Amino acid sequence: MLDERIKKLEELIKEGKSFNYNNFSLKRDSGYPSSLKVEYVEWMTKVEHILLSFFGRSSSIFETFKRTDKIRLLGNGPDKFDISQSFIMGSLGAAIDAIKFEPKAAENKNITLNKDSKVFIVHGHDEKLKNQFEIFLSEIGLTAIVLHRKPDEGMTIIEKFEKFSKNASYAFILLTPDDVSYSVLKNNIANSEKKKEMRARQNVIFEFGYFVGKLSRKRVCCLYKKGVSLPTDTSGMLYKEITEKVEEKALAILKDLKAAGYKVDV
Repeated sequence: MLDERIKKLEELIKEGKSFNYNNFSLKRDSGYPSSLKVEYVEWMTKVEHILLSFFGRSSSIFETFKRTDKIRLLGNGPDKFDISQSFIMGSLGAAIDAIKFEPKAAENKNITLNKDSKVFIVHGHDEKLKNQFEIFLSEIGLTAIVLHRKPDEGMTIIEKFEKFSKNASYAFILLTPDDVSYSVLKNNIANSEKKKEMRARQNVIFEFGYFVGKLSRKRVCCLYKKGVSLPTDTSGMLYKEITEKVEEKALAILKDLKAAGYKVDV
């Protein structure tokens, strides 16, 4: 029997797909949103209530949803609406994955890790994958360090990264196709003829190299989504392709952790 929580979340996803930039708000003469429609406000309220009641205020899933509070929809174009919807729909999708993973978590109760169990997650714009991975690591007893969840304390980005990366004994790199690029040599040819590449964010590649140098290749696990261009100067690295869910590579990840010295029974 399908979990009633999953049913409710799927209903909210279906309802969420019915909204788009043209119908979620009333518009000014300029065409920009002037006020949210009642139906959209009601849907947002239901999503917030469900995620809060299922997972709690401090959960990564609810925190991801609440990032929409900082996105100003009124008076702005469709890009802001699309970003907001990606956070909401990503949170709902990750919520379903978390519930589906509960039986697997029960099976993993016999897994024991070293006391030094903090790991760093390097990620791009794929909020759903990042949330899935946080949940997976938590279920096997690891403490995930995600930089944007840590306090700024007046530090610059690099200072903040240096401070919190010191506490990590292992790093997971999530390479997702977030940027589109092409060689500058192709700059003068027709756009349709340019060979474009889907690449991970520049900060992800930088942090990838940083952790390989700091922790060694043995303590860096790289997972990637199909279509993303992989770095060419990291020969010897093993990459794990993920189609949709982290659980596809769960056993391989546990084996890597064991090889790195974690006490994991696989």
